[in-house]
Amino acid sequence: MAGATRHLLNRNGRFFAQLVVPKDLRRIIGKTELRSPLGPDRRTAMKTYPVLLRPCKTSLPVPSINLLPPGLYRSSRAAILLLWIRSLHGTTPAVWHLTTSFVTTRDMPLSDDLLVANLRAAIAGKATDTELMELVGPQVEHYRYLGNHTAEKNGDEWRSVARAIAVGELEALARAAERDEGDFTGQPTHPMIANAQPPEDEPDPVSLSKLWDDYIKARTTAGFMRDGGKRMRPVTKSLRKILGHNDARKITKKDVNEWRDQLLTTHSVKTVSDMYLSAVRSLLNWAHENDRLPSNPAAPVKQAKPRKQRARPAGYTDPEAVAVLKLSRSYESNADQFGRIRETLESVSAKRWVPILCAFSGARVSEITQMRKEDIRKEGDR
Repeated sequence: MAGATRHLLNRNGRFFAQLVVPKDLRRIIGKTELRSPLGPDRRTAMKTYPVLLRPCKTSLPVPSINLLPPGLYRSSRAAILLLWIRSLHGTTPAVWHLTTSFVTTRDMPLSDDLLVANLRAAIAGKATDTELMELVGPQVEHYRYLGNHTAEKNGDEWRSVARAIAVGELEALARAAERDEGDFTGQPTHPMIANAQPPEDEPDPVSLSKLWDDYIKARTTAGFMRDGGKRMRPVTKSLRKILGHNDARKITKKDVNEWRDQLLTTHSVKTVSDMYLSAVRSLLNWAHENDRLPSNPAAPVKQAKPRKQRARPAGYTDPEAVAVLKLSRSYESNADQFGRIRETLESVSAKRWVPILCAFSGARVSEITQMRKEDIRKEGDR
């Protein structure tokens, strides 16, 4: 039997051209797949589905390594500027002198006085919002689409980003003019580019659930947590619910403090301190020791517990001590219902003499009962 045709979907006798949307584009497209109806005839569908599938493919934006959730990883103006230069020319200002060709966005030479004047006016803050939109508006929207900033159009932050990109445009034009003259040693002069550092790549996320499973496995292998971590399972579930994500690398001290405060509204202080905070502190400390996390953000988070209030002083009172000694001196073993005495002579002797020895020496019951014959010696008259 022949296999199913790729991108051709049969639903109750009707055919569709189907294209699955990549995971990193689904939040942008708003769909998990794209479909185009082809009708009920399979032969017609086989002929027409490649044609109908083409617009579906072209409607998908090109994936980018910088495709981040909007506003989640905001970049500085200098970082956005370097990203713009990198996307245009595949390099950064630090290696401009090694590049053999440098093409600007509009492929215009520096002699285009109007473009240069407009860019300088934008950098100086003299350009209007409309002029900035015509000059670098698409670039600004491109980086908002990628999540590098969340500036709304025509706002102060938007103008700041637009002016930063205008700096890159002007510097690119200057380098292009230099290379047209055979000078490949030019370096950026604007401080925003000359002093900027390329944005660092975000580290890979660390799954909190996977971290917990590995921690439980390590503890049970060492002979701890014989219940397999069942008692502590609500701890990480509660933490993930408060965090709203499952990346252990993003956990901060502030997050742990907010989680603790939320727990205090539904749990006792002792439970929060001895169970929840203790479990998360141990988990993150294990992850840090095993190079799974750079630090333990839960280490400094504590929860004070009220001291246990005693209803009476520690130890026996004098009347209680006298009563115990009197009872020990007169202790006799009791017979069972058949008249037999099951208690040994050694046990009866211990119950008679241990309280007296404790009162005489000040030792604990366990210290007296664990003594051996060689532990007793005579020194002088004692």
